[in-house]
Amino acid sequence: MFLEFEKSVRKCSEQYEGVYSAVGFQSTTGFGMLQNLLSARKRGVRVRIITEVNAQNLEVARRYSKLLEIRSHESVSQGMRFSIIDRSKIIMALSDAPTSGERATCLCSSMPTLARGLGLYFEQMWKESREVLEPMRRPLRKGVGV
Repeated sequence: MFLEFEKSVRKCSEQYEGVYSAVGFQSTTGFGMLQNLLSARKRGVRVRIITEVNAQNLEVARRYSKLLEIRSHESVSQGMRFSIIDRSKIIMALSDAPTSGERATCLCSSMPTLARGLGLYFEQMWKESREVLEPMRRPLRKGVGV
């Protein structure tokens, strides 16, 4: 999975969109995936990432959000995790290797219809997400003053 990701990001010329679980986002730094995305950005590729930001990955998300477009969405960990490269290729995670005993596996496709469909799904999630640099607030309980 990581080799396919690396190869695809190196060929990326216009835009990269990715949805990562909180654990997956945290582990991308160890596998060098975020470094590949930073290199793509230096080549002029627009890089947008949606992840679930929590206490474990907040500092990494804040650090990289200064260089990449990263947004937080609360329901990412329960949904699909995928990458879209130039709106023509997708890589969809089929396992969450850092937390399971399985090897990381993925589904790769260059089917334009699938890439466009996931692109529309990504755009909807992007609209529903928030910037990482926003303060992470918990809803106030009724009757409790601040």
